[in-house]
Amino acid sequence: MLRNATERGAHRTGRNITVRISRRVELMPHRGKRLLRHPRAAVLYSGRFFGNITRAWFSNHLEYLIRPNDASVFIVVDPSNWCHATSGALVAYREGRTQDLQEELNKQVTAAFDGWQKVYAAVLPDDDTEWPKAIDVLYKDARTQLNLPYSNFEETQLLTWFRQFRHFARANDLRRVHGPHDIVVRARSDTLFHQNIDLARLMPSVRASRVLALAFNDSNEEEWRSQWLWRDWIYIGTEVSMNAMAEMTDKPFTVYVAPAKRCAGFCPEEQVELQLAHRQLKLDTLSCRTSLVRMSRTTKFSPLVKASIDVCSHPMKLTIGSIDLHRFYSTGAVVYLP
Repeated sequence: MLRNATERGAHRTGRNITVRISRRVELMPHRGKRLLRHPRAAVLYSGRFFGNITRAWFSNHLEYLIRPNDASVFIVVDPSNWCHATSGALVAYREGRTQDLQEELNKQVTAAFDGWQKVYAAVLPDDDTEWPKAIDVLYKDARTQLNLPYSNFEETQLLTWFRQFRHFARANDLRRVHGPHDIVVRARSDTLFHQNIDLARLMPSVRASRVLALAFNDSNEEEWRSQWLWRDWIYIGTEVSMNAMAEMTDKPFTVYVAPAKRCAGFCPEEQVELQLAHRQLKLDTLSCRTSLVRMSRTTKFSPLVKASIDVCSHPMKLTIGSIDLHRFYSTGAVVYLP
């Protein structure tokens, strides 16, 4: 049964997500007579949600990540990244019927996760327009200070990072009221696994000061290739480290710039690494076989709202409106690193 985020007996968190508190502690047999508590695992999704057209993606996650770890699932969507909304959801959204809108999401999530019992879902409020303008100002200021030419790719990457982890923070809010959890996974539905992710075995590697992530190293190319290059496909950590990750986009937020990096720190995976380092957290490599899948370019989407930031049809294309420098500059800062 899907855990409805708007059912009776709920309370409101600091970021306007309403959820019902539920806790569960389990024991599992270990070497016959001894009993150890199974790690309480949480898997968080906060990116684009395609509903029933990507059920195969969620089936993969159920097989390799969720069921083997008996994990609780937390998923949040906002009107612009609910990319394949039902007709009932579209009508409910236009008419402002939030309860009906939540129920429509519940139906799609239940189907996507094949009826998995421990699923919590919430529809986020409409995204505001302040943060893209603030990021735009910070990026251009950083480029000016570095005396480097403007790069639309880098700015788009930075905007993508902020949007991704702003929504991740909302998913983590939803998780926290259902906690505690021993191990927390930030997952992307478009990342497919080709082997089981045994979170119990990863527990010794996951510490309060460490986050596991995928990485690759290729020293045969440019000089920066001698570094580990991180991917933002999955992150695994404790409550402490993942709570810190969720704080990255809190206001007033800071953008960290490192010219020695491949993208000078503006790509999502590099900005995450710099943000965590500032919080005395270290990325460590996760060894597992994965692949990234993409939607067909011919897929027809029906998001609740077609915002200027079209994350469904063009996930990397972001449009910046007019900028009030005086108003938005105070919302963040740029810190330059070697």
